[in-house]
Amino acid sequence: MRKLLLLTYLICFFAPVLTGQNSILIDSLEHKIQGSVGKTRTDLLNELGWELKFTNPDSTLLLTREALTLAKSQSYNKGLALANRNMAAVNIIQGKMAEALPFAEKALIQIESLKEPYHKAKILNLLGVIHRDRKNFKKALDFQSQALVIFRQIKDTFEIAGNLNNLGLIYKELGNSDEALNLYLEVYDLEVRRKNPFGISRTSNNIASIYQEMKRFDKAEQMFRVSIIEARAINNKQFEAASIHGLGLLYQETGKPEKAIAEYRKAIEINRQAGFREYLGNNLMQLASSYSSINNYKEAFQRYSEASTVYSELQNPWNQALALSGMAWQQLFMNNLGEADNLAMKAMKIGDSLNDITVLADVNFILYKIHKESGSSLNALDYLEAYVNNKDSLQKVEKNQLLEEIQTRYEVKNIEDDNARLVAENQYQQQVIRNQRIITFAIIIILLMISSLAIVVLTGRKKLKVAYNELTEKNSEIQKQADLLHASNATKDKLFSIIAHDIRNPFSALLNLSEMLYDEAETADKETLRFYAGNIYQSARNTFQLLDNLLFWSKSQRGAIEIKPELCHLHKVINSVFETVKAGAMENNIQLHNEVEADESLNTDVTLLRIILGNLVGNAVKFNNPGGNITVSAIRNQKNLTLSVKDSGKGISPERLARLFSKEESFQPSGSRAQNGTGLGLILCHDFVEKLGGKITVESETDKGTEFLILLPTEFNS
Repeated sequence: MRKLLLLTYLICFFAPVLTGQNSILIDSLEHKIQGSVGKTRTDLLNELGWELKFTNPDSTLLLTREALTLAKSQSYNKGLALANRNMAAVNIIQGKMAEALPFAEKALIQIESLKEPYHKAKILNLLGVIHRDRKNFKKALDFQSQALVIFRQIKDTFEIAGNLNNLGLIYKELGNSDEALNLYLEVYDLEVRRKNPFGISRTSNNIASIYQEMKRFDKAEQMFRVSIIEARAINNKQFEAASIHGLGLLYQETGKPEKAIAEYRKAIEINRQAGFREYLGNNLMQLASSYSSINNYKEAFQRYSEASTVYSELQNPWNQALALSGMAWQQLFMNNLGEADNLAMKAMKIGDSLNDITVLADVNFILYKIHKESGSSLNALDYLEAYVNNKDSLQKVEKNQLLEEIQTRYEVKNIEDDNARLVAENQYQQQVIRNQRIITFAIIIILLMISSLAIVVLTGRKKLKVAYNELTEKNSEIQKQADLLHASNATKDKLFSIIAHDIRNPFSALLNLSEMLYDEAETADKETLRFYAGNIYQSARNTFQLLDNLLFWSKSQRGAIEIKPELCHLHKVINSVFETVKAGAMENNIQLHNEVEADESLNTDVTLLRIILGNLVGNAVKFNNPGGNITVSAIRNQKNLTLSVKDSGKGISPERLARLFSKEESFQPSGSRAQNGTGLGLILCHDFVEKLGGKITVESETDKGTEFLILLPTEFNS
């Protein structure tokens, strides 16, 4: 559903201001078109089509198709470029990114030979929007940056603001919410100074979505309301409906379904009257979801049914399948099993035709529930197995996407680092040139006056000394930058070493076990299947923990972790950590003991503390002996509290204790059940304990066990 919502924001990135002045322009263009011929008619058709793309997209399509035909008959490149640009824009507005891409690419090729920087930048902007939606973030950044350079050159502040908004959205989707928010706030300040209601509405909508993602709900609500007020001031129905819908999502997320329903109804009314069918379908789906959350299944079914009709008319089978799936769920909740089965099979048919795993997983799970309720155990089991297979496939896709996202973020970071390096080099070169000019000037003065004015010679030498000191300082700065680059490369090498070796191995194990499970699925007994499933689960869980540690480690290296101290109840935190490792402990009959007093507490960052304890307790489970014990206890003095995580495992040899928290080496106790560990969890523990103002130590004896001691202040001081 969240993906559908983004369609309503696409208008925010290349739309004109819909004011009375635009209405006058549209009337003027319609009058001029009458009786026009040749290239003049082609240009007028393209211009009018561009102005109407939001208010009347069907008219834009008719006008643009006529312009394409005329431009082809005239071999008129500019006419062809702008007509293809219009076709790309209409497809983007309708959420058809795959169809939009070839039109935008043709338009860029056709405009390249012409001296039309504004139109070229607009086409580059469209390509940036398309590639952003298709998750090609590197290309999206490239196209947006090219467009931004052109708009800066022609000093078009309106389009500069739009491109900065687009860059903000790219950073948001890359997970860099802080950078996105900084860009949006910069644009918002610019639009307020320009007193531009269109820009204020667009940017406040984007800011609201970032605040909502950051869980700053009061700020998000405030900015959505600003967007609505400004959109109404210029009668921009798209922005108004999008921001109202955003309020609905905000209320739905914060557990206020009645308020969400009221906002979705407002958005539905606007989009229905304006004829924005794609956005209307999105409104109806979210409204249905809200009704279902308060057990009003009849209303939810009706709204899903309306959404299904809308998507059928729009020939959008993927969303239609989701709507049918929603209808089936409501019938199941109302115990209408036959109707639920019928609707689910319709959704299944669409999912099969699209070969969409997401749809098939949802439908198979519904059918499992239906047949389970109706007493058809065998059919229910078949659908459950199909659902599990679908989910496994989805998890593989999601893991691949995660790795691709890590690679993309790394590439984007390299681009940013290269840009910063080029700027620094350029500044340095400019400084060298200035210094050379100073030196040259000083030498000329000295040569001219050396025979008569000794004081001038002394002054010239002083200037030379100043210039030399400046060059020395610059060389020192360059050396510092080189040291930082070396550290950055070391971090990168560590990251890719882990990805190349330590993630590859568990993935290989997953593939091998999955293949064996697939080959023996019909012949193996339950014990064999349980063995394969248990090993697959264990490998996937270890890989997920490693990825989780990788992400936190990456944030730590970038200094992106913000400490948020609060009152922490230690007994509860330790119990929650035990819950995450309980399965592994039970598998090897390991006993978990929480000896921390029930009322024990301290003021610290709960998230970092949970990560620290999670890694230490998780290691204690992995490296313990079957039938062993793990004990977590606490001792308090006046200003500090010492936490102990003690196990009865095989212990750690003295030579390995010396490099336990080293970032230069990985650590893996010999004889442990875990394989190919990275030691990253212990490095995280060491870094995070220091961030909390504490200290971590370890004591261990071979064959007797290991005890980690964490000394933390009871009151955190930033």
